[in-house]
Amino acid sequence: MFFTYFSKKVPNEITLNKYYFMIQYKYKFFWRLRLIMATIEKEVKEEFKKSRRESRVIAMQMIYSFEVSNKNFIEEASRLKDSDAKYFVTLVAEHKEDIDILIQQSLTNYTISRLNVVDLSILRLAGAELLYTDTPSNIVINEALEITKEFSDQGDLKATKFNNRVLDTMLKNVVR
Repeated sequence: MFFTYFSKKVPNEITLNKYYFMIQYKYKFFWRLRLIMATIEKEVKEEFKKSRRESRVIAMQMIYSFEVSNKNFIEEASRLKDSDAKYFVTLVAEHKEDIDILIQQSLTNYTISRLNVVDLSILRLAGAELLYTDTPSNIVINEALEITKEFSDQGDLKATKFNNRVLDTMLKNVVR
């Protein structure tokens, strides 16, 4: 279209400059639009990441409360409004025995009964995600360690190191 227009009419320098300016303006506009879209996409990804972490925290807190109060997992999970948290809690409830076996196999010189209830809840949640979801293992482990830092660690990073070691062994046991 651009070339057919010029073939019909002999362009002078003014018309060429005018069309060059229009093309340059459109080019800059599209690059600005592309930059805006990339920024929006990045913000959406960060919001999604934050909401998934919040869902994991809610799920961990629910698993903790079930462990302390001995309530039925599935009945209480149905009351949750967050669909991801509800999914995580239901997953842990349905496969609690398998997850506990995986945790016990991953502990060295330790038993599940000796574990802190918060750490046990975090490990159960991470174990359920490792076994039964397609979430990449490095994300599962990283999220579990961030939750450990927030809720279980007392500033000396011992709980984080312990959970990291257990999660690494769990991952190796799952891969086998």
